[in-house]
Amino acid sequence: MSNQGIVHPRLIPLLRTMLEKALPETCDIQRVTRTSDGQGGYTETWVTAAGSTDVPYRRSPMGAPTEQRLADRLAGKAGWIRTFAYDADVLAADRVVDGTSQYEVIGLLSGGAYATDKRVAAVEVV
Repeated sequence: MSNQGIVHPRLIPLLRTMLEKALPETCDIQRVTRTSDGQGGYTETWVTAAGSTDVPYRRSPMGAPTEQRLADRLAGKAGWIRTFAYDADVLAADRVVDGTSQYEVIGLLSGGAYATDKRVAAVEVV
C-alpha cells in the first residue's frame, strides 16, 4: 500500500492548470518603493511589480473564521480573499489593483501539502 497521501504528486500540475483556468478576473500587483526625501524621511510610491500586470485571480468574501483570526488587521473593514495561481508573485503588504479599486494584502493564507493555489487576505484601500 502506498503512503503518498490523497493526491498523487503527478496530479498536482494538472490541478494547478485546472485552477488557473478557473480564475475569472485579472488584476495588477503593486509594491511600495520608498525614496529618501533628503530630510530623514521618505516618500512612498506604489508601482506595478515586474511581470505583475493582468494577473488572473478570483475574489471572494472572507468567511467568519478567517475574519476572526485576522480581526486586528482588518480594523473594522470588510475582508476579501484573493485566490491566485500557486506561483503568483504576490506578497504580504502588496496591493491588488482591480480596475479602479485597490486592496491591501494583509496576510498570506496559503499552505497545505499540495500548493495548488496562493490565497491572500485583503482589505480595500479607501
